[in-house]
Amino acid sequence: MVDAAEMGEPAGAIRWLSWQDTTGVSAATHALPPYMVAQFLASELDCEVALIGIQPQETAFGASLSPPVRRAVRTVTRGLTVLLVTEAAFGPPEPR
Repeated sequence: MVDAAEMGEPAGAIRWLSWQDTTGVSAATHALPPYMVAQFLASELDCEVALIGIQPQETAFGASLSPPVRRAVRTVTRGLTVLLVTEAAFGPPEPR
């Protein structure tokens, strides 16, 4: 999952987050908070859930993406695309 996350970082910062630690995150723009969706997916599908947070510059309802956040979205999109294409072609990486 990818979502805006208030992390106290500069706008556009990208971080892996533990969805279990995001229970206090507001769900003002979501029907369900991300941690509830992640919890449902993990329990119902018995899968791992990853959460990538991008620090927003503006969080007002209807605000457009700032240039640093737009660049971060592109970076995450490209990275996930490479990961998924590589995994589809070669299989998942060996466990560490």
